[in-house]
Formats: sequence, structure tokens, C-alpha cells
Amino acid sequence: MIQSVQRAFGLLEVLDEFGKDGVALGDLTARTGLKAPTAHNLLQTLVALGYATHRPDTRRYAIGGKAWALGRKQFLAGKLAEIARPVLRDLQAMFAETVLLTVYRDGLRHTVASVESQHHLRVGGQAGIDDHLYGTATGRVLLSLLGSGTLAAFIRDRGLPENDWPEAVSEAELRRHLSEIRDAGFTLYERQGGHIQAAAAPVLIAEPDTYVALGMYYPTVRPPEGGTANLKRLLTEAAAAIAAEFERRG
Repeated sequence: MIQSVQRAFGLLEVLDEFGKDGVALGDLTARTGLKAPTAHNLLQTLVALGYATHRPDTRRYAIGGKAWALGRKQFLAGKLAEIARPVLRDLQAMFAETVLLTVYRDGLRHTVASVESQHHLRVGGQAGIDDHLYGTATGRVLLSLLGSGTLAAFIRDRGLPENDWPEAVSEAELRRHLSEIRDAGFTLYERQGGHIQAAAAPVLIAEPDTYVALGMYYPTVRPPEGGTANLKRLLTEAAAAIAAEFERRG
């Protein structure tokens, strides 16, 4: 175990206990058993990184926004998964296809809940993390929800879609396609080769920097009953139900 990392996490745990009011250096050293210079140096690093804050007027340290956000994002993902599971099961019962809930975080697509089709011929959608944003229906919906600056940073990091989205040949074209998805509140996607289709809709929740999409995957040879219009209606209604329950729970 790396001692400095262990000590830093020990400080963060104490800061978290004291909350927004913060705690003085002397109390921190008493709680952690660290010498004052050691605790001070570690705290300065945590402050510089945004995981702790320091108020010169009170000389107290408190938990920082980055540390709070780490736990908050994980909590939100778990909360969304819990709320979504019965809705996913209902959708799966209606269509007998794979349905999933995804969240955007740090340039990646997190599948936080899924219910798979029971057909022998099916499209899988297990929970996990991947970078399939351009080449999936849920990924495209997630990108359509990003603010302009966040999307620009994503494009700088990942580049343009190329084969994952041949129609988006420039950043301007990519933004246009994403704007259309955002305005429609729904998208259909056919994977290259034409064997798999997918649909997705945004789950719009009032949580800063939290982007969520609900999707369904199915083989092209087995189109959803009732056609695209029925699929869009039921998928968007399910997404709205998840969002409403999320807001109700607070």
C-alpha cells in the first residue's frame, strides 16, 4: 500500500465527516495521527487538485467539489439503475428485445442497467463501460445532450466518427446530425452490415452534467411490433417515466 495515498484518503474521509463547515488543521492531525507538516503538504495537494478547499479567513479545510462529484456520480448511476429496472422489464415484456440504460461520463458510455431479449437470435446489452458513442443509438443520443464546449472537447479527444458515422464528415455535419437527434428526442440506428437496428431516447433529468439515454436493440429481421411510430412513443414514454420517478425521489 502506498503510504501517501493512504494518508490522503484518510484526510478526505475526515473532511467528508465534517461537511461544508470544514475542520481546522489541528483537528485533522488529531484525528488522523499525521504530523502537521505532512498533513499540510497533503492538503495543499488536495486543494490544488480540487478535492479539498481551504478558507484563509477561518483556516479550515473542507471536502472539495471533485471529491463530492466522484461519489455523487456513482450514487446517481446506482439510483438511475434502480429506478430504471422495472421500466426496462416492462419494455422487454412489450417487445421481447434487449433494452438498456446508459450514462455519459468522461467521454465514455456507461451501461448501468439492461434486460436482455430471451430470443435465441438476440442482440446483447450487458452492463459495462465502453467508448461506443458514435456507433450506437444510445451513444448518439448521449452526445446530442452535451453542451457545446463539452462536445468540442470530446471531438478534440476522439476525432470525427469516420466509419462509425459516415454521414458526419465534418464537425459541422456532426453537430447538425446531433442537433436533429436532440430536436427529435429519438433516434434510429442501423449497424453497418444491416443485421442490427437500435432506437434510443433521452432521459431528461434536472441534474448538472448528467446525460442519460434509454435504448433498445433488435435484429433487423425482427422489426418491432407496431412499427417505428409505436416504438418511438413507448420508448419516449418509458424515458419520461424514469425521469419523473428520479425527480420524485429527489
